[in-house]
Amino acid sequence: ACDTEVAGIDMDKSPIGQGFVTCATIFCGPDVDFGNGPKLFIDNLDDAEGTLDLFQNYFEDIQIKKVWHNYGFDRHVLWNHGIDVQGLGGDTMHMARLWHASRPISQGYSLESLAAALLGNKYKKIPMK
Repeated sequence: ACDTEVAGIDMDKSPIGQGFVTCATIFCGPDVDFGNGPKLFIDNLDDAEGTLDLFQNYFEDIQIKKVWHNYGFDRHVLWNHGIDVQGLGGDTMHMARLWHASRPISQGYSLESLAAALLGNKYKKIPMK
């Protein structure tokens, strides 16, 4: 599973050509160990700017299937960094809409609200805000 966090973006406009990926996260399952387990945090902010570029081959590899939450958004903001994301394995936001198409607007389809509804507080997403 992959996700990005972005700064400097106007959410009322298309992500194409705007925003800066401050970090990305990758979870590859329990069989992968990045040296501290199966979770990888890619810092791309301040002194770490450019670190994201080191993962371009991974993100562009069509053979490596990746699951996203709102793939269209993440693909566009990574495109702004010159990364052409390939290998879509699924999109949990679209899956959630299929699961519960009439979910109230107040609850939404954010990863945070879906995790709370489906998994409870044990696996609650920690917001970056």
